[in-house]
Amino acid sequence: MDHMDHMDHMEAVGNSYVQNIEHMQNDIKNLEGLEIFLWYNCNVSCSFCFQEESRAENKTYIPDSAVYHLLDEGVTKWYQFVIFSWGEPTLHPKLDAYIEYAKKLWYSHIRVHTNGLRFRSYTYLERLYKLWLTGVTLSVHGLKIVHDTITKTPWSFDTIKNALVNFQRLKSQFPQFTVDTNTVICPQNYMFLQGLIVFLSYFSIERVMLTYPYNTNTNNDRLRRIIVPYDKLVVPITYVLELANTKNFKNFVVESIPYCLIDKKYWHFIEKNYRTTKEAYFIGWNIWSDDQYLNGKIKYDQCKGCSKYDKCYWFSHDYHILYGMPTFTQLT
Repeated sequence: MDHMDHMDHMEAVGNSYVQNIEHMQNDIKNLEGLEIFLWYNCNVSCSFCFQEESRAENKTYIPDSAVYHLLDEGVTKWYQFVIFSWGEPTLHPKLDAYIEYAKKLWYSHIRVHTNGLRFRSYTYLERLYKLWLTGVTLSVHGLKIVHDTITKTPWSFDTIKNALVNFQRLKSQFPQFTVDTNTVICPQNYMFLQGLIVFLSYFSIERVMLTYPYNTNTNNDRLRRIIVPYDKLVVPITYVLELANTKNFKNFVVESIPYCLIDKKYWHFIEKNYRTTKEAYFIGWNIWSDDQYLNGKIKYDQCKGCSKYDKCYWFSHDYHILYGMPTFTQLT
């Protein structure tokens, strides 16, 4: 398939799945697909990363043959969506081959979850797009020194700015290319999230997501260093929601913050925009089963009578061990 044929086909895909950008999130939400965790290698060292120990041991998460097997299996289930993640996928020597293989299997949405460093090069972005990359989820954790401090990588925020400009440039020609952002809430950034929200509002981003850490595959001492207690988080998150409500985000998500800790005037905003990762992309967890995915989350007994019980996102089961049982209020 030559360059023009590729562009024509991408336009057809865009017409089929993205009739306009306003409906993009609904289209993606209704797709079925899978997320493939490639490896632990990464070119930044985020302070909250729970893969740090595995990276130090130079572990490989999944063998090459398993990636192809998962892609083949996805076809039998009529999956149309795949995202390559974990570590930094753009460093993986086989990423190009995986994208091309997924294209041959007619996956219509092929994405990577990235720290953005390699996308400072428009040539690199364009090359992956021509292979069949249809979107990215960009990790951005703050402005300037905040992001650089979290990633322990000087100039990484400036690199992300370059990446966002490149994404914008590509989207101006091919609007079906989608950009999401993911921000992990941690002690270094929770007081500075408003500035980040303003910054992101200047770009065409389909989904802005603030993620509260909930991974339990690490020790409690490490969790205490990377988790902000809810009582410290409530006021900053309220300000963030107030600001985000004034911006024209297509989809804005704050993950793992119970309703009863957020001012009720923002409940409608949350429900209108809320998508978990699984719901937003309808990811089939071929590596984690649904039971395993939910295994680290609970709702407490005092939550059972709450009117928001079914809507409220679950939180880490060891939260009360780390910080003491917070006060949850049954909402009417």
